[in-house]
Amino acid sequence: MLKDVLAYIGAIIALAVAGAVLKALAPSLKDFLQKVLIAHFCKRAEKIIQGSKMGAERKKWVLEQLKNFRIEADEIIDTIIDGTVDALNAKQGKVKDELGDKIEDAVDSAVDNAIDKVTEKND
Repeated sequence: MLKDVLAYIGAIIALAVAGAVLKALAPSLKDFLQKVLIAHFCKRAEKIIQGSKMGAERKKWVLEQLKNFRIEADEIIDTIIDGTVDALNAKQGKVKDELGDKIEDAVDSAVDNAIDKVTEKND
């Protein structure tokens, strides 16, 4: 009986610790996921909205997509979008390696699938 009580107490302590760790990680995980979505939507906007001098239209499209995920535009989001676009522009013209392309395609595909599932749930 004492062994069972100690096992329950251990489980409660483990759950409390896990809850505290998750609570501490939640803001950084949320920030990370926002950055992943922003990068994904910026890349997608480059493909969907063709032509030079279309940055404002692309940014508007990205912000609309983020709004679907309840991510509202603010100064930080704007800065992240601008930094992502700068990084994408710097990457253009550079030779990509095959493995990097495959990894990037796999991540894009996974994000697309997740977006589709979230969109289905919201409809």
